[in-house]
Amino acid sequence: MALKSHIPRLNWLARRAWATLRPAGLAGLGLLLLAAVLGAQSWQRNHEIARIEAALKTSALPGRLAPPTALPRDDLRAFYAALPTTRDLPRLLQQVFETAEQHQLQLVSGQYRALPDQRAGVLRYQIQLPVHGRYEAIVGLVDDLLQRMPTLAIDAIHLSREQVDSVQLDAELHLLLLLRLDENGPATRPEAPA
Repeated sequence: MALKSHIPRLNWLARRAWATLRPAGLAGLGLLLLAAVLGAQSWQRNHEIARIEAALKTSALPGRLAPPTALPRDDLRAFYAALPTTRDLPRLLQQVFETAEQHQLQLVSGQYRALPDQRAGVLRYQIQLPVHGRYEAIVGLVDDLLQRMPTLAIDAIHLSREQVDSVQLDAELHLLLLLRLDENGPATRPEAPA
């Protein structure tokens, strides 16, 4: 009931503000109100963050910290355990060749280089693989290889074509396969399928 009695007064104030401020002044007033609302929200958010930080400081007493769920050395062990060994290299390369064949790509003789890192206990196996085929097939090959081999990385891809209107591309894939060294050392260089 009290609101109804103030409506004529608010209506009169609105008409008076329009008459004196005009559209530009009202826009400025609106921006001022928006800034006030956003400032209040920011202050409220900062106040809430400070309250949560204070609660965390009082609840986490120095002698009562929870033990970490996994130590960094455990993560490192899990990382090394997930790596395929150098004994798996022929199988992994065969998987690369078969995946290229599934995408109907022509493989040209590639170059392979084993870079053992005895200190880290890993073998970085570089594969430089020239392929010939359609762009979609090359992208499909790269996508499938990355999905099937989590320890494979793409170092570079070079694309070229003989003519602008040609749908066939020549690509050179520079792949890096990370393997765990085993006691037998790095595997020998495999041959691409004929």
